[in-house]
Amino acid sequence: MERRRAILIGALLWAFLLVLEAGEKRWDIEANLSVKSVGNIAWTTDGKSVVFSIQEWLPKDNRRVSHLYRVDADGGEPQQLTRGERGERSPSLSPDGRYLAFLAAREPKKGTQIWILPLNGGEAYQLTEAEHGAGAFAWSPDSSRIAYVTRDVHADKEEREKRKKDKFDAVVVDRDFSWTHLWSIGLKEREPMRITEGEFNAASPSWSADGKQIAFQANYVPFQPSPWKHIDDNLGIDIFLVSSQGGETTNLTPGPGRAQSPRWSPKGRRLSYSATAEEHFGETYDLYIYDADSGRTANLSQGDQHSVQGGGVWSPDGKTLYYSQGRGVYTWLYRISASGGKAQRISDEHGISFGAAAVSPDGKRLAYSDNDPSKPSDIHISATDGSGSRALTNVNPQITDYALADSRPIRWKSTDGLEIEGLLTLPTAYRQGQRYPMVLQIHGGPTGRFTHSFNSRSTQYWAARGYAILQPNPRGSTGYGRDFIWANQSDWGGKDFHADDLSGVDKVIEMGIADPDRLVVMGGSYGGFSTFWAVARTDRFKAAIGHAAISDWYSFYGQTDIPQYLKWGFEGHAWDRAEVYRKFSPFEYVKNVKTPLMITHGEEDRRVPISQAEQYYTALKKLGVEVEFVRYPREGHGIREPNHQIDLMKRQLAWFDRHLGIVRESDEAEKVETQPQSH
Repeated sequence: MERRRAILIGALLWAFLLVLEAGEKRWDIEANLSVKSVGNIAWTTDGKSVVFSIQEWLPKDNRRVSHLYRVDADGGEPQQLTRGERGERSPSLSPDGRYLAFLAAREPKKGTQIWILPLNGGEAYQLTEAEHGAGAFAWSPDSSRIAYVTRDVHADKEEREKRKKDKFDAVVVDRDFSWTHLWSIGLKEREPMRITEGEFNAASPSWSADGKQIAFQANYVPFQPSPWKHIDDNLGIDIFLVSSQGGETTNLTPGPGRAQSPRWSPKGRRLSYSATAEEHFGETYDLYIYDADSGRTANLSQGDQHSVQGGGVWSPDGKTLYYSQGRGVYTWLYRISASGGKAQRISDEHGISFGAAAVSPDGKRLAYSDNDPSKPSDIHISATDGSGSRALTNVNPQITDYALADSRPIRWKSTDGLEIEGLLTLPTAYRQGQRYPMVLQIHGGPTGRFTHSFNSRSTQYWAARGYAILQPNPRGSTGYGRDFIWANQSDWGGKDFHADDLSGVDKVIEMGIADPDRLVVMGGSYGGFSTFWAVARTDRFKAAIGHAAISDWYSFYGQTDIPQYLKWGFEGHAWDRAEVYRKFSPFEYVKNVKTPLMITHGEEDRRVPISQAEQYYTALKKLGVEVEFVRYPREGHGIREPNHQIDLMKRQLAWFDRHLGIVRESDEAEKVETQPQSH
């Protein structure tokens, strides 16, 4: 009787707390999916406008699609440039300003190809006809050609197709494969010319200013027709140079580290790129410049433990490089002289999360995307020192109709004194002095991080339903330097969870926000592992949801496409460090689980095969633990299809609500049938 009375009182209080101010809408699933995202920024050659992409949700088609737009640099309504049924991406303006190139799969059977849109009028036309589709591409300096990458066509193609038709299509792993190489094609003659040969995969082409050379990055793991493959058997990624006419390649970075994102300066003969000193996964990237005249290489960001993202963006005069860098929960823009010196942060001091930047042709302005927890991304323009920032677009005007939750960075001391940072999102209708149920959400990786950005699915949706959300960045996360990344080596699930994450939970309880009797936990990938680990190692949580989770590190080593990541994380192969792999495997402690657990997984996940979920589910069923297992067809490591996202969010909310005794008057669109397991 007392328990029922408590639940009733809680439900009445809940209904009261969720009453929002007049005129404010509650964030819901439809609002979440309706958020448009911007990206792929490029300036027109005359500097008068910016081209970018907008991705939006098509409910009837159960998919998202992106199209290309142009907006005047002085402001105004964006003009839609492309309208293909399947969308377009990766816009790139020709140096002479006459053409816009982009990637699109307008005829599905022909795959993704490069298309050309004349900016002085006319319809877009397909430039390439690569059998396996075209990938990353770059314009030549004179605008006459485009270099691009495509996967090789097998010499015995007809024989392969016959074997497939006759069902004699066995695949020999690590033998039956192909490579991706660099080609170029002229806009007039449209005859493709092969540029590279060899046992490597070419990517990220960049033309030198004189048009004589192309820089590209390459790795050495071949494509295999089987869905089963290891992408990291060879961690080497190097920067190469090749004549734009083809021929021998020169490796600029033959050392043990990984190098990526080459970018030739628009003037002169210097090449920027980012690289690590060693090949380990936990290494951070520095910004380098190679001088083709002297043959010397300089590390511009040497001594900075934080990773440079990408190979930098050159100023038109070739004197300055711009780059982004993760710092804690923020991503900031920096600029540095190409001759060396101290980098200058040009992002807003309040810590808005900035995306990649593009420099105007006159070198005086930056165009970039930015967002914060209360507003999705838009295109902004500022001076190159970051001053005078103003919004150029407003692609989500509907956002002002909704009541949005307050999300803020918080810091706390772990049990060993290490300072940990995370994000705390308060319930939308938060009232000081009232305690709320709280979701502990754990990120993937472990070398991932939560950022101070708009997160409609993970925070706004839960906050609108009265939950507080804690998103910690425990040891092992990026954004806090190399030493912090390496701090949980051979201790995955140890101090990062028990010391850092749980100390964060205690912190929010001490703040008077979280109700210690209404805690739940969730996460995906490594966060899914942490969830499986949590329910096996503590009874603090009333319910849990693990997505794409690892249950047994030992068996996972032979199933995943990233065994080398585990070799780094556990400091050895599974057979050499079996005791450590098993020590931190949730399956070893499955008999301890008492917490109700929902398991969700994509059936086509190659990063964390669904067998990891199956074995944990089977054990819990046999042990009589309340468990629900939801499988999503066609999905990989993440849930991409909008209808599946809707289903997942509904199920997650219903699962936590039920196990916390929350009874809400919700509209039918947010109800879902989830039956408890009978035992």
